[in-house]
Amino acid sequence: MRATLLASLCFLAAGCSSSTECDRALCGPCPESLVVRITGANASTVATLDGGTCTLAAGVVTCSAALAEGEHDVTVTIDGAPRTLHVTIAPASAGCCACLPTTMQTIDLVARDAGVDASAPGDVGIDAAAARDSGLSCDPSVVRFPAGGMLVVGQLCDDVFACVASVADATALQAVAPDFTCEPAPSGGCTGITCRYSPSTLDATELAEVCRVTVLSPQPSLVCMIYL
Repeated sequence: MRATLLASLCFLAAGCSSSTECDRALCGPCPESLVVRITGANASTVATLDGGTCTLAAGVVTCSAALAEGEHDVTVTIDGAPRTLHVTIAPASAGCCACLPTTMQTIDLVARDAGVDASAPGDVGIDAAAARDSGLSCDPSVVRFPAGGMLVVGQLCDDVFACVASVADATALQAVAPDFTCEPAPSGGCTGITCRYSPSTLDATELAEVCRVTVLSPQPSLVCMIYL
């Protein structure tokens, strides 16, 4: 009876350790390792994904593909306009029925039409070249996310801290991003003057506010803080 119970638990957990146990495990099909959601779509939106399939439902195009573990550049074409995404597919977890984890990305067409082309959490952020082409100045690579994330629409940022070196730098920052509040007291990891913005979940307008700070010269140190 005990052996039967242990075998049943092994099948349910799909974490059998021996080859004999794994031979008996019942494994379903693995999900696709890459899923790209294109939000703000309409009935006339046509999208394709290299090596994958796309479907439209309720204003969202969902494209999926089975990619191997490792680094990939994939092309998503939306209404004839191609965009290359760089994605990382993580290794499979241990167990009898090991599958590659699914990497999720989102492209928001509404934000793109407003001048911001963004991809969602977990994954790839604003492509700097695409941002310049769309008329938005942005360098998402300068923003740190200690809790994980990317500078994208839909990303949670309870506070965005910008560390600046002088009062003149703080004044220049507030001139381009007036929603930031600057104080001489250090906070958020800053050692001197701290400029702070509290957008919560970034929408296209809030993202643009942060983007304007990313291209200032001298470049402030930027961090997105999430309080869990």
